[in-house]
Amino acid sequence: MNESQIASVIIGIVVGVVGWLLKNKDAAQEKQISDLEKRTSEECDKLRGLIKTLFDKHDQDVQRLVEVELSIAQKHYQKTELDGRFERLEAAFRDGFANIGSKLDRLSEALTDHIRRDGK
Repeated sequence: MNESQIASVIIGIVVGVVGWLLKNKDAAQEKQISDLEKRTSEECDKLRGLIKTLFDKHDQDVQRLVEVELSIAQKHYQKTELDGRFERLEAAFRDGFANIGSKLDRLSEALTDHIRRDGK
């Protein structure tokens, strides 16, 4: 074998080894990428589940808060308590207007008496 044939065999062997190494590295990287995609997909699914759980919990908390607000409103403003307050207001207005009416009646009587005395 001459030197050029030996060089081409060595170059062929080197190219073959480099090709084989690159092929193995490419396969290893492909496996890593597919594992990462699989793991990322699983992690995303897990995160989606956690987010859904969080929003479900939030919706439940909102519903409970609404129920608590209604309960507080029902206990704080009892109908009997409000009825009593309205009755007191109504009585105050009724008595106040009746009192003002009687005072206006007395004032008009006093004015008419004064006019009669001055007219005689």
